[in-house]
Amino acid sequence: MRFEGRARRIGGSLLVAGLLLQAPAWCFPGVIVGKDDSPRKVHTTHEVMMLKDDVSVITVMVDYDGPINSFAVLMPVPADVTLERVQAVKREFLSRLEQLSAPRYHAFYEKDPCEPGQVEQDWDVRYEANEPGFLAPSFMPPPERNWTVSNEIGIATKPVFKRNESEFHFQLLQYQEPVALEAWLLARGYRASPEALSTLARGLEARKKLLVAEVNTERAELLGNGGLQLGGIRYFTRESASKIDTTLGLLNSAGVQDLFLYVLHPSQRYQARNYQNVFLPSNVGVESSAEERVAPLYNALFDAKLAKVPEGFVTEFVWPTYGCGEPCPNAPLTLYELMSLGGDVMEAQFVPKGARFPDPGPESNEEKQEFELHLLDKSPIERAKARIEHQQDRKELARRRALIARQRYVMTRLHYRYDRNTLPRDIELAATDPIQGGIGIPQGSQGSLFTGTQPARENRFQMRFVSVFAWTKGFQCSAPARWRWGRRWKSLDAVRRKVWLAEDLPRNGRDKSILAQLIRTPLAELGLAPAPTPPHTITAAQASSTKHSGCALAGSGNTSKTTTFSALLIALSAMRRRRRPTAST
Repeated sequence: MRFEGRARRIGGSLLVAGLLLQAPAWCFPGVIVGKDDSPRKVHTTHEVMMLKDDVSVITVMVDYDGPINSFAVLMPVPADVTLERVQAVKREFLSRLEQLSAPRYHAFYEKDPCEPGQVEQDWDVRYEANEPGFLAPSFMPPPERNWTVSNEIGIATKPVFKRNESEFHFQLLQYQEPVALEAWLLARGYRASPEALSTLARGLEARKKLLVAEVNTERAELLGNGGLQLGGIRYFTRESASKIDTTLGLLNSAGVQDLFLYVLHPSQRYQARNYQNVFLPSNVGVESSAEERVAPLYNALFDAKLAKVPEGFVTEFVWPTYGCGEPCPNAPLTLYELMSLGGDVMEAQFVPKGARFPDPGPESNEEKQEFELHLLDKSPIERAKARIEHQQDRKELARRRALIARQRYVMTRLHYRYDRNTLPRDIELAATDPIQGGIGIPQGSQGSLFTGTQPARENRFQMRFVSVFAWTKGFQCSAPARWRWGRRWKSLDAVRRKVWLAEDLPRNGRDKSILAQLIRTPLAELGLAPAPTPPHTITAAQASSTKHSGCALAGSGNTSKTTTFSALLIALSAMRRRRRPTAST
């Protein structure tokens, strides 16, 4: 069996990367083989596809369940994949995608009926920064005068991969008959069933190459339960295809598998082309106690819907990557995270070198005056040096801003739960029209919200459970304005807040009785008709209880105040004087 290039070790995690196609999708498209007959299972697969024109960057991460000894992952890949196109991605990047797109719980509070002014939402709040910002490195100079440093200066711009520390050793093999493949595996001590060999051979006929990822368990991250935690493997291709061998992953199925597919495209959302697309009701009103049971509640809603549509592909989130929902569970994806998931490939494939370094253009009079003020306390030699650095910094800032503007995508999250009976054919994806749903502000005394989806100019859809809390502190005015729902009361500002999420869904409970216990919105399609109940109330004692506490959010849709262009350049100059490390940019 011939090898493609030299075998090399790539740091990261995960198994072999998925397959690719023009507008495609798939579940875990590989086979895991070991050196004994112990069962090796895959319960969940997370796959990321960054798409633009004919280029697809694929990242795959699986949750492996099996013995902690030597094993390998075998996966057919497109013919143009080389080892130079394979990278290992940190698991944390895919975990961030899961967190930002997860179903969430949010509580609305009635604004003081006697307080004038517009109702403010948590995601509308803007805080002025008195420090460089949470993305700025430790060597960032403090704010001077009346300006603050923009995140655009300190943010990392390069992708991050695991290399020498990887748990994987990769090889690419050319197509061979099952007998030859079996001989190659046996020579390395691996065992594969006849079914696995014949299935791989069929995939190789179409894909032409086999990516082999041998796992060094001494380098893999161990979990508390004694299992392994693997990261993601990324590769890219320009080879088109109409479908992929989705059913290949069923050979290592634990009975039921979950596929979470994240599609990143510059402007479009995606859905299944050859399966039925399903939307669960969003903005569903729930009991306040649901905040700590979001995952099992969502699982119950998911199962109830899929019982009626067994082959349904569920859309759980569609949103531009410069945002992260309402409310945001954390800061939006950073530039280096997007670059690590494929942005670097898109830059190399589509952006001419000249466009990567745009002309910063002339400075305004205000910017010139600000910079001249910065030079007042400097010697003539220092001023001359500062002017040279100032022009270099203007070019660097223009480069960063252009890069940030190009690295914007629409993220679609699709969820498919399947077994051998509900995955009868390979999955294909197609771009489709934008939608919105799971957003909006409650209306009226019952806090009513639209629970469906509808066409829109911009994609903004999320799975959200909602509770509303009525004002209970009395009225000090003659004409109170009732039922204005917004951010939590100022009396609760001292309580640390948290956005409750439905994460790690496959490992959470699946009890359908929870629907009747917690849901307050009638859902005729699922046979749920709870009795009408008034909005929740909250007492002072409840406000200070641990139930309403939680982790403070590092950036939940709030942004720092950005000031003048020249202020940013002055900060760049200061950073240069402090010998800013170049590795992070």
